[in-house]
Amino acid sequence: MFMAEITELHLLCSNIQIIPTFISVLRMELDIQKFIQNPEQHQFEFQHFPTSYLRLAAHRVAQHYGLQTMVLDNSSDGQGTRILVKKLTEVKHPSVSLSDVPTKVSETEKQDVKIVLKQA
Repeated sequence: MFMAEITELHLLCSNIQIIPTFISVLRMELDIQKFIQNPEQHQFEFQHFPTSYLRLAAHRVAQHYGLQTMVLDNSSDGQGTRILVKKLTEVKHPSVSLSDVPTKVSETEKQDVKIVLKQA
């Protein structure tokens, strides 16, 4: 993976100020990891994301894992656009996962907070 991509993903995560949004990004990564581990599944559709920022994050997370992303327009059924992820011939496991990247916290906001997402 190119250092610029890791830096971009780090900025994407470190600039997130709202915990629910941060958790959404970590869940995206967890969904992608489950998808990659399932050899029977060749494509995956993300849930609907209400903001363009989360849709951008979904594309970036999938691309971080070397996956191809596409936008599906489901406006006819009232669900808006969805993001479809497809495996390429060779799926790569990045050396750095987003959950391992430390988030940037100012000195006044430092707390002992740990976010853990468990697989179901």
